[in-house]
Amino acid sequence: MQDAWAVAPDSVPLGTREVQIWRVTLARPQSEVARLKGCLAPDEETRTARFRFAEHRRRYIVSRGVLRAVLGRALSLPATEIRFQYGAEGKPALAAEHQSDVQFNVAHSHELALIALGRGPALGVDLEYRRELDDAERIARRFFSTRELTALMLAPAAERNATFFRIWTRKEAFIKATGKGLTQPLAAFSVMAEDGLALAHVEVEGTVTCWRLIDLFPHSHYGAALVVWTDGPEIAINSYQY
Repeated sequence: MQDAWAVAPDSVPLGTREVQIWRVTLARPQSEVARLKGCLAPDEETRTARFRFAEHRRRYIVSRGVLRAVLGRALSLPATEIRFQYGAEGKPALAAEHQSDVQFNVAHSHELALIALGRGPALGVDLEYRRELDDAERIARRFFSTRELTALMLAPAAERNATFFRIWTRKEAFIKATGKGLTQPLAAFSVMAEDGLALAHVEVEGTVTCWRLIDLFPHSHYGAALVVWTDGPEIAINSYQY
């Protein structure tokens, strides 16, 4: 089932048991790119300048500028006043000065980005532009759990590429949610069963966790997934087009 990406109204309150997913098209008019660039902090401008190619600079400016705009809506602040801090493995979060429980995560690939926002529980989102991979099996044997590798190899040939990216985005979303990055062995947890059934929760060394797995469908050429910690009532997922 495809996600419904509603055009967001000017004001979108962030509920306490809600995760908002914002889809962002990175191809923007130059005038808008310039406006978003004006929202960036000095360290972000420095990073922008390090990109060798203009298209990479544009994608970074748009994804970062829109992130600031979306967080500004949630915090009722101008985009320029949003401040970030970073975890040990580089995961960004709102700076302590905001005294906010808003959590966020960002993923971008090719000409699309996804921004996930929630209150309280940690979350992670991943997005990958699907392309044919010659070495998918080699990557899977190195990084997938035994269950995931079995699911991939049993998938019909016509579906194997999509299955690979479905597993990969789920795994990436999980390690982004935990903030541990690649210090967390990718083969030590599973997001899909041997028979190809997508798990509802991450299983770490055979133990079901409270990390909920949700597939996202931002575009027919992309695979995407959200992972969010759920140890209470059901969380609503609302999708918006920025």
